[in-house]
Amino acid sequence: MIRSTLRCGITLLALSLAPASAGAEAQVPRYAIGSDGFVTAADVRAHSRMGLDIAEIRSALTQSPPDFAAALTRYAFGRHFAWRDSAHSLAYFADDYHGRMKRSLPGAALIEPDPAFQHRFMSAALMGTGLFEGGGPVRSTAAEARVAAVETGMLALLVNWCRLELSEASIRGPQSNNWSLANGSPKNWSELFAFWHGPEGKHALHDEMSRISVRFGVVEHPTKALAAALTRGQAALLEKRWPEGEAAAVRASLDQAALLLFLDRVADLDAGIAAGSTTALAVRAALRAAWLAAGDSFARADETAAKALHETIMRGKEAPKSADLRAAARVAAVKLGLEPARLGRAI
Repeated sequence: MIRSTLRCGITLLALSLAPASAGAEAQVPRYAIGSDGFVTAADVRAHSRMGLDIAEIRSALTQSPPDFAAALTRYAFGRHFAWRDSAHSLAYFADDYHGRMKRSLPGAALIEPDPAFQHRFMSAALMGTGLFEGGGPVRSTAAEARVAAVETGMLALLVNWCRLELSEASIRGPQSNNWSLANGSPKNWSELFAFWHGPEGKHALHDEMSRISVRFGVVEHPTKALAAALTRGQAALLEKRWPEGEAAAVRASLDQAALLLFLDRVADLDAGIAAGSTTALAVRAALRAAWLAAGDSFARADETAAKALHETIMRGKEAPKSADLRAAARVAAVKLGLEPARLGRAI
């Protein structure tokens, strides 16, 4: 099914870019990637390979004991996303990428003054310091909690990286008149999809949203709505026009992903806390990691409520109740204009 929709999408893109007399599919660059009718106009194959770094970090963390040193190295220095004279990495983005976090994550900036908050969380989980330091004779908190934080945190980072690309797309063309497929708004538009989809639809948000959609009975896969908005918007970008409505729809899809990721971890919270021991630590760590992305959505919906939630989730001694978090997510979704069906049974 995906293969057939991709082929159809390539045909449509080719027809929009190539002369009518040309063989449509022959005009599509080999670098094009896509799904659900959307096909990238720019070459973003390297960006999609970030998912391979995530896969390697996951693999390191499944060792017994978890190989935090190997995971930290891949997080910090990357490997598969060739960039400039080295490789891009999750850490490079998370550590206030080029000073752009406040403009890319305006909601998060309202509740978290440190623009490198994502990196602070991820590096602490990997190194067992800060929020994940131990107590007494124990250096660091339980490995299970640190692993849960990193695994969920990587996905939250991808949501926010997509948000950064949307922000950059809104600036480069409309404000700087850069509509280039090499480094302008259309390139950012394609990069957003690459980070979402990952290599062959694996190790990234598309894969995670597939699992969560089944769990909560979300009828339409989040990638489908995202791809539809990206397809419409890309046509405008190639004509050097900023697609305001489609950009809003893309933003809504990213909010949907952030809330679903958060609510998926919320669904495990009460049982995990009741189980106690390392299981309780792990579910709280995963919830905090999901908040890295969800916090921006909540704060744009209601700054005051989000600040209170931020304190409860990130700094509270007692774990929050899942019913309270679901209720807060339901209110935030309404204020963000998300239809309830997009969150299924999660709320």
